[in-house]
Amino acid sequence: MKNQFTIIYLFLVTLVNVAGKTATLYGAGASFPSQVYSEWINAYRISRLAHIDIDMRYEVVGSGEGKKRVMGKGPAVHYAGSDAMLTETEQANYTDLRLVQTLAGAVVLVFNVPDVSKLVLNLDVVTGIYNGTIQTWNHTDIVRLNPQIKLPDANIVPIARADDSGSTSVFTSALSSVSPEWRKHYGTFSKGYNYVTKAPFYWNSSVVKQFGQTTVGAVGLVLSTEFSLSYSSLSDVKSFSINHAWLQNSQGNIVNASIQSVQDAIVSADGNLSIVNTNGSFAYPLSTFTYFIVYMTSMTDCDSAIELVRYITWLSTSEQAAISAERLGFVALEKHTSDLIADHTLKMITCKGQNVWELMLQQIALENALAEDNSWKTYVYIGVSAGTSVMVIFVVLYIKYQYGIHRELIKNTWRIPHLSIKLDGQQYSTPSTPISSNGSNDMSNRIHFGDGYNLNYVRYGKLNHQNVTLIKFGLKTEPVFSLKQRRMILWQIKTVSHVNVMPLVGLTQLTESWHSVFMCHSRGNLSEILRDPKFKFHDKMFVILAKCLVSAISYLHRKDIVHGRLTSKCCFIDSTWNLRVTAWNEVCIYKHSRSNSSHNKILPIDWSPEDESSAELLLFTAPEVIKYRSDVTPETDSYSLAMVYQEIFSRKPLYTELSLKPTEILYAVVTCGIRPRITEKTPNVIRLIMERCWEIDQASRPSTASIEVALHKEFPDTVSLLDCMTDTLEQYAVGLETKHNELKAEFEKIKNQINTSLYHNVPPPVADILLNNKKYQCTQYESICLMAFAVCHVENLVVHTTPTGFVNLMTHFFSSLDQVLLNSNLYCLHGQCEYNVYAIGMTFDSDATGYNATKAAIEAVKAAKNIFNFTRKFSAERLSGINAELMLKFAITLGPAITGVVKTKQPKFSVFGKAMEEVRDLCANSSAGNIRLAPSVFQTFRAVNEETIHIQEVNEQKQYYIDIDVCYCA
Repeated sequence: MKNQFTIIYLFLVTLVNVAGKTATLYGAGASFPSQVYSEWINAYRISRLAHIDIDMRYEVVGSGEGKKRVMGKGPAVHYAGSDAMLTETEQANYTDLRLVQTLAGAVVLVFNVPDVSKLVLNLDVVTGIYNGTIQTWNHTDIVRLNPQIKLPDANIVPIARADDSGSTSVFTSALSSVSPEWRKHYGTFSKGYNYVTKAPFYWNSSVVKQFGQTTVGAVGLVLSTEFSLSYSSLSDVKSFSINHAWLQNSQGNIVNASIQSVQDAIVSADGNLSIVNTNGSFAYPLSTFTYFIVYMTSMTDCDSAIELVRYITWLSTSEQAAISAERLGFVALEKHTSDLIADHTLKMITCKGQNVWELMLQQIALENALAEDNSWKTYVYIGVSAGTSVMVIFVVLYIKYQYGIHRELIKNTWRIPHLSIKLDGQQYSTPSTPISSNGSNDMSNRIHFGDGYNLNYVRYGKLNHQNVTLIKFGLKTEPVFSLKQRRMILWQIKTVSHVNVMPLVGLTQLTESWHSVFMCHSRGNLSEILRDPKFKFHDKMFVILAKCLVSAISYLHRKDIVHGRLTSKCCFIDSTWNLRVTAWNEVCIYKHSRSNSSHNKILPIDWSPEDESSAELLLFTAPEVIKYRSDVTPETDSYSLAMVYQEIFSRKPLYTELSLKPTEILYAVVTCGIRPRITEKTPNVIRLIMERCWEIDQASRPSTASIEVALHKEFPDTVSLLDCMTDTLEQYAVGLETKHNELKAEFEKIKNQINTSLYHNVPPPVADILLNNKKYQCTQYESICLMAFAVCHVENLVVHTTPTGFVNLMTHFFSSLDQVLLNSNLYCLHGQCEYNVYAIGMTFDSDATGYNATKAAIEAVKAAKNIFNFTRKFSAERLSGINAELMLKFAITLGPAITGVVKTKQPKFSVFGKAMEEVRDLCANSSAGNIRLAPSVFQTFRAVNEETIHIQEVNEQKQYYIDIDVCYCA
């Protein structure tokens, strides 16, 4: 509407233009100040419309392109906008061009260092960062400037602009002013990254490796990259939530980028075209002008030349121009600078040999004289013309509006055919939740409010491929809507639009009941979301819900709409996690019903003591509406709003602290004025608001507008519910990652335990095969050497010790024995009952071709002797006091066998065959302190000339023994 009035005003002023003159003024160039230039052009054009109609345009094409056009290399312009000054070459080639300062701004250094919000730098340090001599944040030069801050030992990530930027020109100009080395190797430049050569134009590619396209790209990189640093204009940074550094200026003072510090730079420059790194006491080092490039003698259209001079004079002296500039983050020129511009440039511009400044003064005098001579005529003319034009325009607009409404009423565009809505089959009645002391949920049937209110019945579907929510009318209406009601429905569809109000699309009739059709798809109503334990809300989210809800109701009240039915069940959370209020349209429609009269209020209450479901929803309604049958008002909405706040901050139904039925609670509310117990989690400000909203006297209740103001003042954060849910999901993801790491560590621990157990149960070469997910091939040996031993005469030991002591003794013996045999080529075969059986000299190849039975037998004898010696030493150390000795008996055999891994819960390496049976039998029949050999072993020793074996015949059988010290035949 504001834009329409502006257009009307411009039309009227143009219509009554006294002079009837026109002029053109075209410019093109820098984007840095384009927002200010746009506002200035509109304001200046309006100020001149009483005398001349100016076609003013400024095309945003960048400083470089603007220079080209004013130099005649492109579409003609009267002036160009530039962030960079003319180079010496450009000044030499285009002597008629002159720079004119228009605005001042600041380039700031933005940074992203975790846990650091304030930082001080100077231009020497910044030069070191961008030439690579300063690489870490805890460099001594940076620490010296920030003694109170703990800076991290992390590499600095310098970021630059990729595009041709005035900010880059200002930034590199400042670095050149403090560093001769920078000036020699890099100089002042504006170009960033060459996408053709895939390399920067001038930056050191080994230092500056990241580039952002435009301010948004560069600042976005900083926000997403820890320990990064970049530069941007102050006006652009204000729209981002990002930290920027303070700078130490040339006088050693630490200053922030502000209007005052930039103005100090302008003053200290004393008319100089550059204000970078001036010597002002409080001048900001990265201050900069932006300029117009104008012709001094080449303009041929003198009307345009006059308007250009007047425009520059206006923007450099007008208070309105200064206010616009400062509001957008720039600094207007101070008087001394504007006087220098007028004296040194504007008063020297000529057009066709005439001084344009003198022509401008003559034009001003003529306009003033005409205004004085014809002032009364002008006022009358303007008044009559304006009044007539406005009346005609409004009549035309009103007729057009009424015609459109009438046509839509005839076509019933507000009514949506039910066949055009594709229902998705999901439908439910908003659940009733009986109140109990523990707040448990209990689904019930329909809720109704006597003859005046029915439960909102919700269905979902699609209309023209858009998600819609259908809500059955709660208030009883006529089968056919009146003309007033239809007009009201159309008005609601066209005008009610708010981020927290579900937009109405129209009405449809399903099974003889009217349904409101809202353009939104929800996740569920607020009551369900709050009570669902899978949603993890934190305190900030409750406050956001409270702010969104009051914003919606306050907006409706400004539209003169009373909700009248506000409960947590008519507030929905949409698919983008935004709160949306529904059922706001019913009271307005009901007010225009044919049957609605002064004695028939909006809420004709007729509930019975047995109607628990109706009573539950009535707990949200102001008691005076129930008790006196009074009409709903904005004040009754405030009462309902506070009740919804109670559910939000408690996440429970109302009055859960009372062990009463809803009907009993409702009776106590109406007769005794009881209110819910406010939860301790409720912020103090909201607690006070709720208490005031629950006042018995309507006049004492705050308006929703005042509540909205209070909440925004107390909680100024503009974070959305979606942002909070995103944070919650991120925290949940972090928790999952932590849990994953814990499970991973536990898995590694179990894996190590399994590996240890595996290496204990099978020989290491076999364990290596199994751990690499390979299959161990069973091996058949023609002759394998096995050794067995057993502890004998245990009864002699048990007599002198307790069972526990004996078990501990044997545990220590076998664990010590494992260490003795650790480097022997013996592999223990577990699970062989009371015998300890070892396989000797295993090769673990699939065909056993590398197995040497003779060598294995000799190793077995050596191992047996080692075990005997260890046993004697162990007995001497541990059993000397009880006159007892640990006795072992041994057997060694050679024979055929098969080796393989038995796959039980724990894999076991086992040997099967004649050799295993024989070694157990020999060990069983051996005697203590002796090593019994199988005949096959004896034959092997004889074959290799072992002369130390002596033979003894027992019962016509030959038994072969080896004692500890000498081999003999007994």
